Amino acid sequence: MSARTVFIVLTVILAAPAAADTGDDYSNNLFSDIAPLLALFGEQFAKQFMSQSTGWQDNIILAMAPLGILTAIVAAIRVRGPSWLRAVVGRARENDANVEMELKSSTSHEVCELWNGRGIVRTMGRPEVQQMIYLEDHQRNHKTFGLHTVESAMKAGLLRPEPPRGVNLTWKIESHNESAPNISLNLHGGSKSQELYAAALCGVVLQFGMLVFCGFSVYHPAFSQRFPKNGRPVGAYAFPIMALGTILLILGMLIFSAVVEQSTLETEYLRQQEAPNARLLWLQKSDTVSDQAFDSFVLGQSSSRRDRILTSRREDNEPTTTSTDHSDTTNHTANWVETIASNATEAFTLLGVFFGLSGFILQFQGLRGMNWSASIVRLVCIFLMTIWRAWIRRGMIANPVHMKLREHHEMDWLALRIAKDNNFCSLDEKIPTNDLVWEILTNDNNIACDGSWEPVNPELHIESLSESDAENALKIRQRLGQLTNWAGSASTLSIAVADSIEIVLNTLFDHTYHSALTWSLKVKIGDIDDNHEKIHFKVDKNNGMWEMDATHIEAAL
Repeated sequence: MSARTVFIVLTVILAAPAAADTGDDYSNNLFSDIAPLLALFGEQFAKQFMSQSTGWQDNIILAMAPLGILTAIVAAIRVRGPSWLRAVVGRARENDANVEMELKSSTSHEVCELWNGRGIVRTMGRPEVQQMIYLEDHQRNHKTFGLHTVESAMKAGLLRPEPPRGVNLTWKIESHNESAPNISLNLHGGSKSQELYAAALCGVVLQFGMLVFCGFSVYHPAFSQRFPKNGRPVGAYAFPIMALGTILLILGMLIFSAVVEQSTLETEYLRQQEAPNARLLWLQKSDTVSDQAFDSFVLGQSSSRRDRILTSRREDNEPTTTSTDHSDTTNHTANWVETIASNATEAFTLLGVFFGLSGFILQFQGLRGMNWSASIVRLVCIFLMTIWRAWIRRGMIANPVHMKLREHHEMDWLALRIAKDNNFCSLDEKIPTNDLVWEILTNDNNIACDGSWEPVNPELHIESLSESDAENALKIRQRLGQLTNWAGSASTLSIAVADSIEIVLNTLFDHTYHSALTWSLKVKIGDIDDNHEKIHFKVDKNNGMWEMDATHIEAAL
């Protein structure tokens, strides 16, 4: 609402006649008219609260002494309203991605969350950002190095999924590679259940406490004399209309919040005992999304560890109706009904709109017929519940531990960082940038060694090679490439090199009885000139054909 509109409204109200002796008319006009109208606004606040709703407690908190009634009505219509009603609010051709970005907690292949250097923002697009789980206690596992995705952690028995509500136990885990990760939900871990119960209970007490006070001010002999209307007792119609309107408004707000909240599916992945020190990391590649430029970052949780990982995905399975054969008259009636609401969800939303609008009008008229103190009590309840809602959503201001990375070298940096720091746990413990240097030496002194055929004890050989920082960094980089499925700048080149090695070996050593060939190169790791370490490469013979892992070469390059 513009400043000019506010000025005009205040001028009209203040120009109303006022009783100079009691001031009841003046106060009633000011508070009985303005206080209910204030509940209509609060657009951004209501959107912010509804977008993070994940349970019935959130619905109750929003419905009690509500703020942003118009926003809640429009939000429910945008999410699950019938097409004609969406046209009424000017959203007839709105796409699902825009609704998801503004009103839902979910992410998808169309909506993502990214770090812009100052905070987590939601935007439409499909950038390259990968969520990983880092297990500090599994760092010396030379196959995984403590790095997992949600899928690999479940296969290893480190996470246990809790299916979304209403889904049976045979529910199949979705492919998280199709959807962007939920960064904001996992940063603060969601609202605590104790706080949600307390806020919901407080809201119920405040809302119905207001009704009790208004009832006493009308029907109690002593109170009715202290809270008259224009020097006379309050009209018999005022309180019943106000109470009925309040109840209808609460029901409408509950429906609006439930419609938005149930349009997403939330899944919890509980940490098992085998993963006591699990921490989430997000690797973000530089990209331009929706005309916004985002740099390369690695993000991490704060020092406090979480017992669960949350995902929120939008529910794309719209309720459908089944068509049956009817007579012409019956078919015409069925078509008319389907135009109004084609399924139960749309009918539910339509019912909420009726409750919300009629409830607000009745409450507004009832408050106008009562003493001005009723509007003051309502205003106080709205104020207190607004504070509660802001406290419940305080986690939205949480920022991750972050570090800006060099473009196109995000996985390289993370691999070197983990290899150099045996106690790697948070990004605020910075390692000097000069220590994170990787260079394959190409001078005359770094000629590849003579390859060794089929080591005597391959397991011992690989274990001994994994002790150096360079060998660890190489394997960690390879592991990151496998988890992210990102194509690096050296991907094409590494495939060409691997193919060339395979062709040479299959041509010259086709009939050899050896099963593997291993050789090494020297690399410089860190800024110390003489800090040279060896990295090893291996070609295996499977089913009579030599095969080279291109990802190993890419990790080195």
